[in-house]
Amino acid sequence: MYSFVNSQIANTALDLVAPAIDSGIERGVFGGQYLFTVVGLRRVAGLMPHRDVLNQLRNYRNSNSYITVAERRFGGSGEWELPYDDIAHGKAEKTGRTGLDTRELHFQQSELILPGDVKYWGSVIKHNIVVASSGFKSRYDELVSRMVIEAMFTFIEDLLEEQQAGDGLYYHA
Repeated sequence: MYSFVNSQIANTALDLVAPAIDSGIERGVFGGQYLFTVVGLRRVAGLMPHRDVLNQLRNYRNSNSYITVAERRFGGSGEWELPYDDIAHGKAEKTGRTGLDTRELHFQQSELILPGDVKYWGSVIKHNIVVASSGFKSRYDELVSRMVIEAMFTFIEDLLEEQQAGDGLYYHA
């Protein structure tokens, strides 16, 4: 799954969930007016990201624990109350470093939180793919992150299915 992740898949997933996010902002459901979401790959020895990701490394902020694939701002161009982009990247950093969703990290594995870590949660990880959002209450940040990561996996499964359809087999070999 890891090698299929690129900026196109990440941005398509962000495009898919954008209407839900915009609607939630417009209706006041999320309790915030702005949101910043970052999609990244956890740095894992032996796993190589898609060549598209490697070519774009210089375009994004990256860390020792994750590689940014895409990022998106929602909710207009007004002034932010807090640095939501920094907070989202901080959440991605914690998740990349620990391999845990930040909800689990905060409520079940808090001994892994380091001084200087962002105090909020709202990032998720699945098969070493990290999505972190910031701008709403942590539970809504996590909701958006989960929507994005599940959309990505749906598109990745489509690609895998297309690859497997070409082999002519209907049963496991």
